[in-house]
Amino acid sequence: MIRYIFGLTFISLFLFSGCIATSTEVSGLREDIYKLQLKINELQTNQADVSNKTESFSRKLDILGSNLKETQNRMSSLGQKLDDVDANFSQRLDKLFEQLSGSTLSIAPSPSALYNLAYGDYSNGKYDLAITGFETYLGKYPDAELSDKASYYLADSYYSKESFEDAIIKFEFFLNNKTNIELSPSVLYKLAYCYERVGNGEKSKILLKQLHSEFPDSQEAKMSAQKVQTKGQDAQKP
Repeated sequence: MIRYIFGLTFISLFLFSGCIATSTEVSGLREDIYKLQLKINELQTNQADVSNKTESFSRKLDILGSNLKETQNRMSSLGQKLDDVDANFSQRLDKLFEQLSGSTLSIAPSPSALYNLAYGDYSNGKYDLAITGFETYLGKYPDAELSDKASYYLADSYYSKESFEDAIIKFEFFLNNKTNIELSPSVLYKLAYCYERVGNGEKSKILLKQLHSEFPDSQEAKMSAQKVQTKGQDAQKP
């Protein structure tokens, strides 16, 4: 009887201790889950903060880009004004020498006025007059603010006249001497076309490869790719 009672007591203690251990484990798990939830909340808060900072940084970049573009435009305008001031000063010196020597000197137009005259002829399709105007501008003011554009439109005037050999010379000059990146894709595309028209297909392919390599997102690169695709479709036609 005593053994029976002792056995029941031992079993009861064992089961009770098991319940206590299980309850402790559950409590520990709950605490761990609570800590994990706090960590998740903290990470979500940090993620939202990073997202806000990223959006703020993106807006600041957009503002800086806009300010940079405005500054570049102002610098270009200032450069044109300085060219005009420099030319005006030179003309005044010539006028002074004229008065001192008694000789007669004609007053030349300012750099911007000369450029605008040539560009006006170009815009109106008067390419021969435009060529003369741009040549005169570049001869008098080779390092002026608008010299890159004058060099490009000079070449494009020959291109528009389908004087491809002359256009090649002028476009090549632009690539080797000018630094206007915005006009470079157009120069490469049109120069490639010029070489194709004069029978140098290999040089044309090299220039188009350069266009896609240096300016893959340009409109000219997309036009070139579309042109190649169209040729491929035409070749497959019966």
